[in-house]
Order: sequence, then C-alpha cells, then structure tokens
Amino acid sequence: METINEIHLLLSTLQSAGANTSLLSCNSDIRSRSLLAVDGAEAPTAAAYFAVLRRRVAEQLQQGTRSAALEVLTAGVQCLEGFVQLNLCGPIQSQHVPLYVSSSAAGSHTDAAAPPMGQDSLSLDERWVVSQLEVDDVGNEADAAAAEAAGANADALRAMLPAAAHLECSLVQQHYGQTVEAQQQLEQAAAALGVEVQVTGVLGFRTKHQLDPKAQLVASFKGPATAATGAADGVDLAELGFDQAGLTKELEGMEDDSAVYLAPRLATDNTATDDDAAAAAGNGSTEQQQQHVSCMLQALLLGWAAQIKKGTSQDELQQWQMAPFVEAVLQQQSTQYMLHATARLLKCRHEKERGRTRERSLMQLEQLCNALQAAQPAAGVRLPFCFGVRFPLWPLLRKELAELYIAMGFVGAALRIFEGLEMWDQLILCYRLLDKKQVAQELVLQRLQANPDDAKLWCVLGDIQQQEAHYEKAWEVSSHRSSRAQRSIARSAMQRKEYTRAAAAYELALALNPLYPEAWFAQGYCYLRMGDNSKALQAFTKVTHLEPDNGEAWTNLAALWLQQGGWREALQASEQAVKYKRDSWQTWDNYATAAAKAGGMSSCVRALVQVFELSKGQHFSLETAEQLMMQLEREQQQLHGTAADSSSSSSSAKLHEANGAADSSSEAEEEAMEAPEQLLQLLAVSDGLPNLTSSAGAAAHTAAAAAAAAAARQRAYDQVLGAFAALLKSVANAAACGPGVWGLLGRLYRLQGQLLSSQEAWLKQVRALQSSPYKSDPDAFAAMAAATDHLCRAYLATAAAGQGGLRELSAARMQLRGLLKQCEDAFGEQQQYLQLQGLLGDVMAAEDAALAAKRAAEAAAQ
Repeated sequence: METINEIHLLLSTLQSAGANTSLLSCNSDIRSRSLLAVDGAEAPTAAAYFAVLRRRVAEQLQQGTRSAALEVLTAGVQCLEGFVQLNLCGPIQSQHVPLYVSSSAAGSHTDAAAPPMGQDSLSLDERWVVSQLEVDDVGNEADAAAAEAAGANADALRAMLPAAAHLECSLVQQHYGQTVEAQQQLEQAAAALGVEVQVTGVLGFRTKHQLDPKAQLVASFKGPATAATGAADGVDLAELGFDQAGLTKELEGMEDDSAVYLAPRLATDNTATDDDAAAAAGNGSTEQQQQHVSCMLQALLLGWAAQIKKGTSQDELQQWQMAPFVEAVLQQQSTQYMLHATARLLKCRHEKERGRTRERSLMQLEQLCNALQAAQPAAGVRLPFCFGVRFPLWPLLRKELAELYIAMGFVGAALRIFEGLEMWDQLILCYRLLDKKQVAQELVLQRLQANPDDAKLWCVLGDIQQQEAHYEKAWEVSSHRSSRAQRSIARSAMQRKEYTRAAAAYELALALNPLYPEAWFAQGYCYLRMGDNSKALQAFTKVTHLEPDNGEAWTNLAALWLQQGGWREALQASEQAVKYKRDSWQTWDNYATAAAKAGGMSSCVRALVQVFELSKGQHFSLETAEQLMMQLEREQQQLHGTAADSSSSSSSAKLHEANGAADSSSEAEEEAMEAPEQLLQLLAVSDGLPNLTSSAGAAAHTAAAAAAAAAARQRAYDQVLGAFAALLKSVANAAACGPGVWGLLGRLYRLQGQLLSSQEAWLKQVRALQSSPYKSDPDAFAAMAAATDHLCRAYLATAAAGQGGLRELSAARMQLRGLLKQCEDAFGEQQQYLQLQGLLGDVMAAEDAALAAKRAAEAAAQ
C-alpha cells in the first residue's frame, strides 16, 4: 500500500474542496474543546449526539454540493470518535451522562466548539485534520507562537504521518494473519521515523532480593536524537489518572507484595546501589536508566509486541519476548493515554501467568478498567493513538477481567460483570461454581418467558438440567440453524459414549459453522473411537488449518499417519506438534518414531533425548532405538565396507518384518544419506571452479567433490553415533533400563570398536534375561538366544583380536551348553536352537585351537 501517496492525495483533495488544510496553520488545541457543539448547548448525551449527526447528514445529502460531501465525511469521523469513546478509550459513561465532557468544566482550558455544520464551505483547521491521522498535536497560546513553531513542527509531522499509516497497516495485516507483510510495514514505519529498534541483553536485577545481576532483555534505539529521544510530546503520566483509580470491595486491602519488579532494574555496576529502595517501590528502573522516546515510537514498540504475539507460538517464551517493548513504554513519564493503557494491559496478561505476580496483575487490570470509567481526563486527551494500538473493546476487556476474577477465586465479582454483559453461559458457570444452580435455572426460565424462541437460552437450560430434550428444542425453535444446539447434542452423546450419534451431530453443526476448531477436534476423536481413521485424518487436518498452533491436533495427525504408513507426512506433522507442545514427552516420542521410519537419524536421536529428559528417565522407546541402531549399522557398512554381523542382520530383518516397512524405510534412509553428496556436487558445480572442460580436470573435480561429500557424511555419522552413545549410557543408569538397553549398548560399542565393553554389555543383558521364562516362552527364548549369540560372538572376537583367551572361550562354551540343555525339550527343533548348536561347535573349535597354541608356546618356552 502506498500510504504516503494516499495521505498526500487526501490532503490535496481537501484543499481543492476549499478546506483549510495547510500544515503550517495550527491555531487550536483539540484537547481544549468538546468535539461537537449542538445548537450552542453544552456537550450532548450519546443519544442526542448521534441524533443530531444523523439529522445533519440527511440535510447535507439533500444539497449535493462538494462542501456538503466534506461535511458528511466530517460527521462520519465524529461518529467513529463517538463509538471509540463509548467502547474503547472512555470515559465509559451511561447514555444519560454527557458524551464529551467539556475540559473547560474541569478548569483546564477554554472550551472551543467544533466547526458549525451547514455552511457552504467547511471551516476546518489543520489541527483537527492532523488529530484524525493520530499525530500528536502541539498546542499554542498565540498566533505568533504558532507561526514560530510551525516550521519546526512541519518536519516532525511529515515524518509521523507515514509512520502512523504504516503502523495501522501492520495492525490490520496482523489481524488477518499476514505476519510477514505486517513485519515489513513495521520496518517501514521505523525507517520513516529514522530509528532502528533492537532488543539487547543488559545486566540487571529482576527481583528485589536478587544479589547478582543477570542478563535482562531490554529495548534499545538507534537513530537521530529528535526521532528517538527528543523532547516529550505526550502528557504527563500523573495527569492520566491510572494510579488514582480505586479498587472494588473484593480487592480492598490487597497489596502488591511481589518481590518482582515491573521492569528490570539495570545495573550500572556489579553491586546494588542506594537507589534500590526507591526502585523497589516502583517498576524497578531508576530515572537515569529510562530512555525517553516520542509517542510515535512508543506506538511502534507496542506494534512490535503485537507482531511477536501474532507471529510466534503461544508459550511462556513469547511473553518474555514481548516484555522489553512493553516495559520500555511503561517506563515513559510522558506518553499518551491509549499507549500507556495498552502497555498496562499487555503487562497484566504477562503477569497473570506467573504465580508470584498474579495478584498484582488482577489489581492493575481492575485499576485499568476503573480508569476507563473515570470522568477525567477528557475524551480529547484519550483519543490520540486509539487506532495505532491493539486494544480490546470495553465488553471484551470486562470479560477478560471477569475471567481473571474466576481464576483468582472472586466468583461473585465475575458474576456481576457477566450479568451486566448478558453473557449467559459464563453467568451459568459462575452460579455453578457458587453451587446456585437453582438461581441460574430461574434466571433462564424467566428470560425464556420473554423470548421463548431463543435457542441459546434453551441450550443453557439444557446445560443446567443436563437434559438433551432442551437441545432438541433449541434445534427446533432455531429452524435447524443453531450450531450450538447440535454441538451440545454431540457433547451429550459423547458423555454416553455414543460416538456415532455424536459424529453425526457434529457434522450438522459444522455444516452450519465450519469455523469452530473445537468441534472439528471432537469430531475427529469420535471418528477415532469409531475406527474411521480416514475421516479422523480429515477432521484433525481441518483443525490445523483453523488453528495452526494446536499441538494436540498435530500430534493426532502424526499418530494417524504413522498407522497408515505415511512416514514423511508423520514426520512433518510431528515437527509441528513439538513446536507447540515442547513439554510433552508423548509428542516427542511420536516425533522419534516418525523420524526413525523416515530415515532422519539426527532428528530421531534428538527426539529420544527429549523423551528421556522430559519423562525424567521413566520412558525410553526401545523399538525406535532399535531402528536407529539398524540405520547406524548399515551406514557404517556403507562408509567402511564392513559386513554386518549375521545375528544382527537376522534380528534386524525380523524387526523390519514386524514393522512391515523394510522397503520404504530403506529407501528413505538412502535418500537421507545421499542428500549431502548431491548438495555438495551442486555447490561445487556452481562455485565457479577452474576450467573443467578437460577430462582430467573434470575427473579431479569429481574426486574432490566425492571426498568432501564422504567427509561430510562421516562427520554426520560420528555426531549421531556420539549422541546416541551418550543417551544409551544415561538410560542404562535410569529406571527405563532393561535387557534391551544393554543389547543396544553392546552393538553400539561394537560399532565403536570397543570389544571388551561390548562383551560386558551383552553379558549384562544375558544376566538380566535370566529371570525371564525363556525355558517355556517362545518370545523369551528368542530374546535369550539372540543375547547369548551376541555374547558368544563377542567372546570369539576378543579372542581373535588377542584381547581374550581360553577363559573367555570357556565361558562361551559353558553358556551355550547350559542354554541348550535347558531348552532342548521345548525348543530343540527351532532354527535359533540349531544356530546355537552350530555356534557351540565354532566356540569349541576356537577353544581347542587356543589350547593347542598355548601348549605349543609352553613347549617352546621349555
């Protein structure tokens, strides 16, 4: 959007219409007057205000002149400002109280009436036009002073107008989820102001009892001094009345006893100073630490905070990323009403999530609501920047306060707010919490007598009495248009575990209102319980489209794709799931399984580490670790050309057969390991290397690229192997350790060439399996036979490498003979039993050879 050109076009249009829009003719103060004068009377009530505007608009539309069109536009702006005061910035007053209180009544300035309507030309001064574009006004006491200051103000106005336009464009794009474009608009706004906003770390103190300074995130600014740290262009914070707002009866006597500063107190040295006592009572920062910034830059800081809120995942880290921008605005002693109100609200939302500051959050949010209801300051003081910040409307702010009341246990106070807002569902919840269901029921029945066709009330009555017939009545009186009724029917059916009926009800509800992610999620759950995985997959996919940050939906998607064999899709869904559910070990377990199936070794081992740490050593997926070990063994074979152990190959084949995914996993693995080589070849070709036209040069270049790819592949393999080894060693010392873990350790040590360590690990596995029913159970015998096979082959390998001798071979022989004798009757005909018999022959032959060599050596020594 060419916002600067549009602003110039607007100004030129007004000038051609005869309006006085010279940027140098500032001769009045918007704060010092009522925004509308009605026939010379005092400031009107809301009803009279809008009635007069409607009448005058109708009169001007009949004239059809150019000036009449401008007057209609002016009336539209005044209507918008009236709406903003009644629903956003305040004073929030009833219909019987003047809408705009004259500031002259408060004894501040002389009241100046707005331009009268109905004249042939619209007599508007520049100050009124600039105020609509949210540029801070600079009042003057005389025309001479205004003319002298006009030149200085013109440059500031020209810089602020584009910045304000870019900021508002950014807020609109944030609302529609266009976060990339919104960030670009914020950057253009900063460029228009000539500043660069950064977040940096500075040593400071976050709590009163903190002894040593720690790194704190703070917002810093770079650019011209006039843009970032120029003279204050706002209102003194004490005059805005936020701290003077009182508390309700429920909160009277509550004090802020939190030891946490509102903003970090930055450390000028490594020790605390005498300013600690003064800082402890306030926001934590001393006067020397505050960096005064213009109001336009304060609005830009809040825009960056809103960008973080919209463009990052909703977790605890998000609030700390927003904190530097919010705290920078809160520290300003010269600001605008809506800027400080928005910063306070964002700080309350941050602190309500922390146990140490939750009470202070409640107190400050209530003070904010009371300040909006106060009669002072006047509306003209509150209006600047009301469109340049993201601030909720008055009913939504009251609802947020009521929800915080409930969270803190003040149900009675929340009940009064919900009753005033006519939010019947939340009101019923309050009555239930107070164990006053009868009162809630009487209230609903009373309203049904006045409006018997209100489907929502019938649904509320059904919630109270837990009767599905009321939901059916709501569906009937709404002429089959109430999605709420069908959702209630579906929830009632789910409580009875009638999932088919619940799924059908959700289909009707979602046909009426498909933008309801909770219903899609519940429908997906019903399909899961019905065994219809394809429809469940569609439902959870719809949830992720409506709520991309829904970690539960991504987790269910990953699990469904794993069941259907879509390894790549499962891995992509798991990546999104762990992004929004980083503290769930079950989510990381799905990610590990998907990564193992898709051939992502590094992702798999990282996920296994997260599962082990988040579960505090209680959970470890042995099957996933087995798949990862198989990939490592094959990778070593491809890197070094070594043959895999026969028993390992057989166990790997069995595992693949159990999973039913040998071909797909192998192909994915080969693609993953070939990717570095392909990438390096492409980079080498495009790197502008010397002339490769000759066959010798091309061969040398190909050899160099292959060597680089092999080196990169080896480094990746070593990193995964080292991380997996560290994980297995930790698991071996935790509660999740079992015989399978020792077997994996033995195979890993063998990959690393540590024969004695692998031998010891397999010995521990065999000892751990001694308590299993391997003499009668086929699965237990298979596990014992495989462990014994590994152990005895390790004995043979150590003896062949000169690291062992007759002692190890004798131990292998006794282990094999004992197992064969114990299991001969039950498993004597099985293939594994016969393989162990063959291995026993190899061990005895090696033992005889070692004994003969020993005798020959002794004879030679004599």
